[in-house]
Amino acid sequence: MRQGMAPVLVVEYDDGVRNVLHDILTDAGYKVIEARTDGAALDFLAVCPEGVVVLCSNKYLEHHRSTAFFAQVVANEHFTSRHQYLMLSSSPSAIPPELQTHLAQLNAAILPKPFDVDNLVTTVRQAAARLAPGDTGTSATG
Repeated sequence: MRQGMAPVLVVEYDDGVRNVLHDILTDAGYKVIEARTDGAALDFLAVCPEGVVVLCSNKYLEHHRSTAFFAQVVANEHFTSRHQYLMLSSSPSAIPPELQTHLAQLNAAILPKPFDVDNLVTTVRQAAARLAPGDTGTSATG
């Protein structure tokens, strides 16, 4: 990983989807941390010593309590002030209104699927650039 590149936390229960995202982002030079559940993601974010880009896919969100996860994120200033959020969605127009509100509060980027690999990497790079200066590094573990 190049110095100064933010780590990326991939939140996805499906091993195949998580592995593909891991490979794409690792090939682009990012340190990738994986969380299979919203609880694991929240636990990591609570103790993470630096800002991270959090990437959730709608495959995860469709099968879990996505609105509850993002409601917890929005309610915690540590989560909102230190991290950037991205969501992959096969149907952005079908995102429930409450979840849309939470994503808007987080200024989360929504990438439509199927996604272009270059667009995914560019969007992660843009999210990383919005992290507070000096809040990225190489100390995350995964």
